[in-house]
Amino acid sequence: MKNQLSITDAERLILANQYKILAQLDRQNDGHEHEDYERLSKALMHGHSWLYQSYFDQVLADNLSDETEDYVVEVLALFSILKDSYTNLPQEEMCLIDPRNINFIGFDGNNESDLLSFARALRENGRFTEILKDGCQNSHCPTGRVYGNMLGAWKVLGKPNYPLTVEHIKAIADSRWAE
Repeated sequence: MKNQLSITDAERLILANQYKILAQLDRQNDGHEHEDYERLSKALMHGHSWLYQSYFDQVLADNLSDETEDYVVEVLALFSILKDSYTNLPQEEMCLIDPRNINFIGFDGNNESDLLSFARALRENGRFTEILKDGCQNSHCPTGRVYGNMLGAWKVLGKPNYPLTVEHIKAIADSRWAE
């Protein structure tokens, strides 16, 4: 079990009543969770903390650190700048860059699930929709080194804003696979 969730008797009563209402609503709508809601309501009413705590452990994710959130936002902002800058290049400069090297490939669902989840939440809240237009995909491989290299190259360039030059785009894109 994760850290114990501390709730007062009043909070337990409020939650128990809410789960009782959810059970009734679910039953009226021919749902399949009313029995779970009833069990949780009873566990809360009777103070069976081990039972309701295990439920909360399943549904409550730990808060992301500010650094993790900032990292995801910075990665997505970089890809947004790269994409917009690339699409506004003259045709003769576009051919100098492989567009696959400036496409956001997502985060790894196995090793970076917190990053993937936050990126999806950003998309659901209307943020970075152009970069995440098909949702936030699972890269199926860790991306920390790749994105770290690209962010590092962007910082070395002085974090230039939109529009990036073809040289800036190439430098950032080419850093992607650097050792």
